[in-house]
Amino acid sequence: MAVTWTPPPGYLMCEALQERAGRLPVRQQLVAALGAIQRCFPFFERSTTRFPARAAFRAAAEASLRFAWEQPGPLAERAPQIREQSRRLAVELRGFVPTGPEDRILDGDDSWITVTFGNLAEHLDLIGYPDPAAYTRATVGAAANLVSSWYATGEMLHDRDPALEGQTGSSGYLLELATLARHLEWLERRELTPALVDLVRQDSIRTGDTLLAIVDEWLPPRPPDIVTRRSPPGRRRGASG
Repeated sequence: MAVTWTPPPGYLMCEALQERAGRLPVRQQLVAALGAIQRCFPFFERSTTRFPARAAFRAAAEASLRFAWEQPGPLAERAPQIREQSRRLAVELRGFVPTGPEDRILDGDDSWITVTFGNLAEHLDLIGYPDPAAYTRATVGAAANLVSSWYATGEMLHDRDPALEGQTGSSGYLLELATLARHLEWLERRELTPALVDLVRQDSIRTGDTLLAIVDEWLPPRPPDIVTRRSPPGRRRGASG
């Protein structure tokens, strides 16, 4: 008899929010996606202090993220010089790819992928997805994926079962989903103004710092140079990553 897998509620909630984000107008979609990238940034920032191979592209990631918040709209709506700068930054971020399975930039979590070639570069030029909605659906789940992977790491380090139900029902994961839902409400119901964009940005900065603090509570005392070596993943959706 075949076993039917039933996705946990948190997993289904994340997928529903991804689909909801993809139904926003394009400008609002991109702001929602950028918020998720911002919430991953504190994890990347700290990883650059623990894993020196990542430090080389911290400045480029910071500059690109700052530029993206200043130019949150679709590439086609930007002035020619802004479009050129956006493409140049995207090319630079795509240069930070591993050269092989032993490349030291693979040490640590996957936050570096989100803030370089995996999501932020795509935000800047959108050449790897069929349309903005596909990019948005893939990207708004990035922080949830990151938090769920850290929950699994913490459970394994405590010799417990890192079940998906636990990952997608954890405090950090649910906080991330609540933040995303709140931002979608703002973007659905309010006029998109520079003030609203900054509200999403500032809230994402605060939530990203809180998520990092929650993750630290899950982990046992450990040396600061613990290595979680991963293979470069494909694009992920939902909480399955």
